Amino acid sequence: MCSGIPGKVAAIDGVKAEIIIGDQHRWYNAIMQPDLAIGDYVLVYADLVVQMITEQEANEMLDIITAMQKMQNEVYQAVTQEESS
Repeated sequence: MCSGIPGKVAAIDGVKAEIIIGDQHRWYNAIMQPDLAIGDYVLVYADLVVQMITEQEANEMLDIITAMQKMQNEVYQAVTQEESS
């Protein structure tokens, strides 16, 4: 399963959009979203802006991603502790 990552549009230059994800700024191809504006929230995947979303949807997705990362770290720590015992 592949999933997009939510971000916020910081700048637009033709068909490219600078997207902020966390503390990273990166340019993505936005040709699929001609009505994109600075301040919009979007999903990005494989160097493409694939969908516009609401701020609430972006925040909910980021909360889920953060929770998944936390669980992954907890599992990793538990496994490495078991292996060292």
